[in-house]
Amino acid sequence: MTADGYLIIAKPDIGHLATMREALFDNVREHDSDKFLHELAPYFTLIGTEHVSTEMTLSAADLADLMTMTPYAYRALNEKRQALLAAVETESFTTQAKFVVYILQKTAAE
Repeated sequence: MTADGYLIIAKPDIGHLATMREALFDNVREHDSDKFLHELAPYFTLIGTEHVSTEMTLSAADLADLMTMTPYAYRALNEKRQALLAAVETESFTTQAKFVVYILQKTAAE
């Protein structure tokens, strides 16, 4: 059997939405993006890693939408969410979306 299968995984990278997380939480943990790789090692070989990031300047409505798409919508205290959104009413909010993309290839069967 040949090792011709691929697995592509995209995950939040270190610093993903950092300014939003800092505004919402007292203690911010960094993303541990590669913690799963050892579990896949018997089946896949990591052949590439790509880091992708973009800066985003958001209005209060955009920030509310972004927050809704994250676990922060229910993990952050309501008071913290409302305070952040109120602050953004008068000034736009800037954060960075950062992702890491892992490219893995199926390990050949012995």
